[in-house]
Amino acid sequence: MLSRLERTVEEATATSETAKREADRLRNFLLFALSVHYQRNRSAHLSSDDRKLYLGVRGALTDLRSAQERLRPFECAKFASYLWHHLHEPCKALTIPIECAARTVLDFFTFQTLSGGYQGAPDGLLRTYGAGVLAQKQGRDAQLLLPQIVPRKALLAEIMGGLDVVADTYFACIPRIDSATGPSCGNVAGWKVVQSVSYVLNEHGEACEAARFARMATVRQSRVFSHEQHWALRAMKCTDRILDRKERTSSVHDEHAGGPDNVPRGNDRYRGWRTAETLHHADL
Repeated sequence: MLSRLERTVEEATATSETAKREADRLRNFLLFALSVHYQRNRSAHLSSDDRKLYLGVRGALTDLRSAQERLRPFECAKFASYLWHHLHEPCKALTIPIECAARTVLDFFTFQTLSGGYQGAPDGLLRTYGAGVLAQKQGRDAQLLLPQIVPRKALLAEIMGGLDVVADTYFACIPRIDSATGPSCGNVAGWKVVQSVSYVLNEHGEACEAARFARMATVRQSRVFSHEQHWALRAMKCTDRILDRKERTSSVHDEHAGGPDNVPRGNDRYRGWRTAETLHHADL
């Protein structure tokens, strides 16, 4: 993965791909993803080369997130160089937050069909992450992405119409993101950004969210049941092994030393010797 990222950056530098070209590629990718998500702008197109490029960006984002602690500094630098070239600099040229572009890239490749196609993700976001995440995307697209990446007012109005349709499906109004910057209250001195999303679910949205919570509760109950059954089965197998070992030991002892005179063997699975005065637990 690291060698492929390094080779990609070197090839881009060798062919003198400008920041404007990378910005245009990112703009086109975001426009295509949002057009499909909101079922508007049928003329949007994504080339196979660009799809392959942003599939690599998605891989770099997920790998970097999971491997930061085990990567050495020079390996992290390779990830940083790749993402700087294909994500950070284009976002700066388009004046959009890098988090918005990265989230769109991740969602695009997460909610694909079995054939690798993308058909939008409103239902997927709601069912997987909940109404809050879908509301964040609605507000993020309406306030931060679409006004910056859609060049024509008529096209912007068309895609915003699709956004309104999705919002009307689940929300009483279009969700809105509010941000504020203030001093950090933790041990580390500095500034922090606090974001909140405001939304109100309509009747259909509340029903979808209730169904999601019901599915989550069912999954949790099944996991607890499976966990208990697992340990019960292990305990039973452990008990059987102990009893089998005891039976083999008793058989060996019987062959070499014999049992007490005129004392019969037990007939149940807890085999052993018994006398008139003492009985094994299994014989009670």
